[in-house]
Amino acid sequence: MVAWVPLGSVWAEMDAFPVAAFVSAPYIATYPGEDIDATRMFTRLGLTPHQCFSSTDSYATCSMVGAGLGVSANNALVRGIWTSQIRILPLDPPQAVEIGIAVSPENEISPAAKKFYEFTKKELHGDFEAPFHQS
Repeated sequence: MVAWVPLGSVWAEMDAFPVAAFVSAPYIATYPGEDIDATRMFTRLGLTPHQCFSSTDSYATCSMVGAGLGVSANNALVRGIWTSQIRILPLDPPQAVEIGIAVSPENEISPAAKKFYEFTKKELHGDFEAPFHQS
């Protein structure tokens, strides 16, 4: 998980965004009330962000952060070419989400699932279990 903060803000000068700061900083929620990574993170930590704005689109959230309306918490994979007005910061303490791929033992994994696995492994630089581990 990462924080999106506006360039030129006091937050943009930080090396990492304190998770507890979401309680007081103006927060822009993407998909408010939905079961998404940020919602699960806040629930797990027992935090209620100071929500001032919301959107149902990551691009809109990014644009609002870039306009200086607040900060947002997002999965590190949610970024694009539209991040020129924001700074992406790691969280302090670091927060992680689980990503899984479910397949039927009778079926071979699809080419799309294989590509997703390789992309995730490359982008997140994390420790991964053996590909397509059955549990």
